[in-house]
Amino acid sequence: MGDAPTIRALRIPVASVVSMVADGMSVDEICADLPDLSPADVVEALRYAAETVRERQRGHRLRTLLAASHEPGPSVVLVRRVVGRRVEQLTGLLVANLPRAADDLRDGSIVVIGDDSLRVRHLSIG
Repeated sequence: MGDAPTIRALRIPVASVVSMVADGMSVDEICADLPDLSPADVVEALRYAAETVRERQRGHRLRTLLAASHEPGPSVVLVRRVVGRRVEQLTGLLVANLPRAADDLRDGSIVVIGDDSLRVRHLSIG
C-alpha cells in the first residue's frame, strides 16, 4: 500500500471507501462489498478524509500568509501527528536533516515533522 492511509490493519485504502461513498453507495452496501469493515470504519474513513482536507487548507493558508509577508525568507517548522515522541527525538530528526533543508529554510519554506518523516514545502508564490 505504500504511504496510502488504510483502515486499521485491513489494508483497505481510506480513498477506496471515500470513493465508494462518493459513488453513492450506502454504508450497508460498502460493508457488504467489504465484509471486514464495520459501519464505524466507514464513518472513520470519512472523518479522516475531512480532517486531511482541513489540514491541507490550513497549510495552504499558512504558506500564503508567510509568502505574502514578503520577508526575505520566512520559514516555519510544524510538528504534526507525532505520537509517543519526545522533544529530544523530534529535535534530533530536524537537526539530522538541517544540511538537506538549509537552503530551503533560507529561501522560505515550511518544514513538517511527522512520525518518521521530515517534509519541506516551498513558499514560492509568483
